[in-house]
Amino acid sequence: MKRTFKVFGVIAIVAIMGFSITACDDGGSSSPAGGGGGGGGGGGGQLTAPTGLTINGTMLTWNSVRGAEEYDILAGGNPIGGTTGATSFNLANAGLPAGTTHQIQVGAWSEQAGEGPLSAAISFTVGGGGGGNDGGGTGNQAPAAPTGVTATAQSTSAIQISWNAVSGATNYRVEVRTTATGAWSTLATVSGTSHPHTGLSANTQRWYRVFAINSAGTSPASSIVNAITSGGGGNDGGGTGNQAPVAPTGVTATAQSTSEIQISWNAVSGATSYRVEVRTTATGAWSTLTTVSGTSHPHTGLSADTQRWYRVFAINSAGTSPASTIVNARTNPAPRITVPNRAALQSFLNNNLQNSTVGGNPLALFVTGITIVTYTVGGTNITTNTPSVPANSRVVITVRVNARAGNTPADNLWVETYRANLPNIIRNWISDQGFDISFLTGTEPSITVQ
Repeated sequence: MKRTFKVFGVIAIVAIMGFSITACDDGGSSSPAGGGGGGGGGGGGQLTAPTGLTINGTMLTWNSVRGAEEYDILAGGNPIGGTTGATSFNLANAGLPAGTTHQIQVGAWSEQAGEGPLSAAISFTVGGGGGGNDGGGTGNQAPAAPTGVTATAQSTSAIQISWNAVSGATNYRVEVRTTATGAWSTLATVSGTSHPHTGLSANTQRWYRVFAINSAGTSPASSIVNAITSGGGGNDGGGTGNQAPVAPTGVTATAQSTSEIQISWNAVSGATSYRVEVRTTATGAWSTLTTVSGTSHPHTGLSADTQRWYRVFAINSAGTSPASTIVNARTNPAPRITVPNRAALQSFLNNNLQNSTVGGNPLALFVTGITIVTYTVGGTNITTNTPSVPANSRVVITVRVNARAGNTPADNLWVETYRANLPNIIRNWISDQGFDISFLTGTEPSITVQ
C-alpha cells in the first residue's frame, strides 16, 4: 500500500513497508534516493547523484558520474554558473554576495538520461577578501592543480605517471579509474613528482589525475591522462604478436590563419595511419575529419574566429587505439580597421570647401554647402562614431554640392573642375587623418559627387 503526497510541485511516493523514498517530477520518477536495495528496479542508464563534494578555497570539486555529459551547480536550490562538462567549478565565478553562506549541490545531466538526482549539500561561505600574514590568518593557501601530467606505458604490466612540481605542495595524491567515466580511487600519495602503477595486465588501459596537497588543503584536480600497457604475445606460433597501437600523445591544435587550424601529434610505434576526428562544440558529436599516414593535418576552409575540438586515433592491422586527449583551437579573428566618423568628414567639408575662389579672385559662383548623402563601409552606414570595421570592406561616399550659379563660361569650367577634384580632396583628407584607405578597401573607395 502506498500513499502519495504532492508538495510544492513535487510528488513524493512513500512505501509504508521498507521506507523507500522516490523523488520525481510530474513527468516521471528518478532513481530511489535512499537504501532499500531489491531486484528488478534497474537503473537502465539513469544517472546517480554526484559524490565526494569538496571545497578548497573557492574551488568546488566532485567525483564524476558514469554517463554524465554536464553538471549543474546549485546554491540553495537555485542554479548558479550555468553548466560545466568538468568535475570542478570555481565558486568565485558564481556572483554570490560576500559574507553569505550557501548550501551547494551538484546534479548530473545527459541527453539520454536527463537530469539525475542532486548530491548531498555542502556548506560554503563567501569570503570578503583574502587574508595575508598580518595577524588575520596564516597566509597559507591550498596549492594550484598540477600541470604537465603524463601517463606512459613502461611494459606489459606498468604505467608511469609523472607531473610538474607545484609550488607550496608537500605531497601529491594520484587517483586512477578503470574506464573513461568510472569512479575514481586513490592509487598512491607520494612526495615526489612521479609514481609507477605496477601489477597491471598486458594491453590494459587506465585513466589518472593528480592532486597537490599542503597543510592548507588540496588543489583542484589536474587534467586527466590515460595510457595502455604494452601488449603481450610473441612470435612463438601462438599468434602474430600484432597489437593495436596505443593512443597518440603530444596532440596539439594551433590556429594558422583566419581559416585554418593545424592538428599535430607524435608518431605511435606500430601505427600505419591516424584518424583525426572533429566536433563543433565541447560536448557535440564527433565526425571524421580525415585519415592520414603522417603526424599532422591542416583543417582548412573554416570561418574567422571559429572554434573546433579534435582527437586522434592510431590505427594498424590489429585495430584502433584509444582516443588521444582532446584539444581545441580557434581560428584567428578577421582583421579590422578604424575609419573616420561621419561628423569629422562633414566638418572638413563645411569648414574648408565652401566659398571657394580661383586664383584668389572671387567668382560669381560660390559653393554654399556640401552634404554627405551616403557614407557606408561594407554596406553599414557610418554614424557619428568612429567604428572598427572588417578589413577590405568597400567604402561608398556620396556628397552633394550646393552652389550659387555663375555668370560666365569660366564659372561653368570651374564647376566641372571642382566636381572632378572633390573625390581626390576627400581621399587626401582621409589619408591625412592617418586612415589607410587602400588596406580598408583593397581598391579605391567609391566617391561620387552630385
